[in-house]
Amino acid sequence: MSEETIGQRIRRLRDAAYLSQAELALQAGISRAVLSRLENDQAVPIQRTVRRLAEVLGVDPHDIVQPSELRAKRGEGAAA
Repeated sequence: MSEETIGQRIRRLRDAAYLSQAELALQAGISRAVLSRLENDQAVPIQRTVRRLAEVLGVDPHDIVQPSELRAKRGEGAAA
């Protein structure tokens, strides 16, 4: 079984919180387009974005992404 991606985790946590992309994006202070790119693994979240998403979703930032994942993903996709 493959490991969950950052985007898949964000989507799972958003679904568990019964939030639409638009609702989560608004509450986290990011655009819906950025959230969509994150959920589709087309961008890597910056720390501030991870903290904002975690706060809105009521989870620890490490439930969304591990520091090693951020380091490994830098350079693969645009940061958001």
